Amino acid sequence: MKYIFVIASEARQSIAVSCIKARWIATACGLAMTIFLISPAAALTVDAKLPDRAQEARAQALFHELRCVVCQGEAIADSPADVARDLRRVVREEIASGKSDDEVKSFLVDHYGERVLMMPVKNTRNAPLWLLPLILLLGGALFAWKRLFRRGPQ
Repeated sequence: MKYIFVIASEARQSIAVSCIKARWIATACGLAMTIFLISPAAALTVDAKLPDRAQEARAQALFHELRCVVCQGEAIADSPADVARDLRRVVREEIASGKSDDEVKSFLVDHYGERVLMMPVKNTRNAPLWLLPLILLLGGALFAWKRLFRRGPQ
């Protein structure tokens, strides 16, 4: 009989420990969810817009032509990265100072290289970038034409 009471008291202690662990786990999950839900709101920052609507429209158009140097696949208009926000600020400052779109682009290319442009410049150095897709397409079409329309004994 005494043995049964010992087992029952150990079971109660085990249940109490399990409840304490469950509370800690629930608290940690709640904290993680809170941080997860708040962090996107902290990432959304509102950039200061130019007072002149025409200049702001030029800046917005340039944002879509410039690549985020951190994200690599996103335009600075869409990127939430700090570097993209800084680039948007620089573009606005350059436009406000009276520079043309080409001058702003060349300024950023001088600082970050051609990778900052969404559409690379067409020159002899990167001609393979522009010609390779066309060459591959023509080569594939020639290969398919020869395979489909070859003459000879069948």
